[in-house]
Amino acid sequence: FILGGDGVGAERVARAQAGLHPSSLLTQKAHSTAPATSTRALRLRRAMRCFGGAPLSPHAPNRRRSRTSFAATEGSHESKSQASLNVNDFTVKHVFAVVKRGSEESFAEASVMNAVDSINDEPSLARFDVLQSHSNPSQFILVQVFKDRSSPYNREESSQIHARWLKRADSMIVGNMETLQMTPKFPLKASSWMYPEDDDDDETELLCRHLSIRVDENAEKEFLELTILNARNSIMSDGVARFDVLQHDDDPQQFMVVQAFKDEEAQKAHENSEHNQRWLANLPELLAANIAVAEFSNIFPLELKRWEYQSKLS
Repeated sequence: FILGGDGVGAERVARAQAGLHPSSLLTQKAHSTAPATSTRALRLRRAMRCFGGAPLSPHAPNRRRSRTSFAATEGSHESKSQASLNVNDFTVKHVFAVVKRGSEESFAEASVMNAVDSINDEPSLARFDVLQSHSNPSQFILVQVFKDRSSPYNREESSQIHARWLKRADSMIVGNMETLQMTPKFPLKASSWMYPEDDDDDETELLCRHLSIRVDENAEKEFLELTILNARNSIMSDGVARFDVLQHDDDPQQFMVVQAFKDEEAQKAHENSEHNQRWLANLPELLAANIAVAEFSNIFPLELKRWEYQSKLS
């Protein structure tokens, strides 16, 4: 496998074999034919409409959402239950959606409102992120973190918020959405998977990278040890906002590493760091397939504090 090189533009990333991300979401940058849509402009428009402009919720025309009310509500959920939460009970669900060209902004707006309403009104959700592909603006991932393993199934069956979002978004989506359900292996503190109560912070465009990694049978334990060590060292850097390690529920040989960098300079510094180079040097003997990498921008949340771990000792 090959990672790094001269930075993001020089990466040569092999396509994943069976069991990794849907191949449509792993198109390499060099082969992208996506229109030159400004992800940053799209994200800033989303921020103005969803927070700065305090949009009307479509199901409650007289009720306005604000960043303040969101933080306060989530803070109340966290303060009441965080002490009793166990990250081993958490589950992470990634929903992959490809939308029709021209409907990206409408889908992003609907998904951000879904995220805000869900975090406000559904205590089973720890966080709900909305990401947009760097290489193709028509590709999105909805990242939902649940506090117990039964919640994803219960939500799909009973959540009115989810039903409203699906009714609005269904006509925009091309084909079927695909999902992955995974178990968090790092960080180990429940607070690191939740939005902070105090989230007053500048809006930041992050570089989010998803590494899909398949290891040999019986190599899972060694891979986790090496990768969690890399994660612990990496998050000590100011430029690294997140370094999550996830294991697929239906395939223990399959992992995902989710990294969030404050900018490309921070990403390059991480790639060239001594601890990351040690990790890369030890990986080849554990891998069953080449690593596949996909890059995204954060449509939601925008505040840096909602991405960073609440403790560097996660």
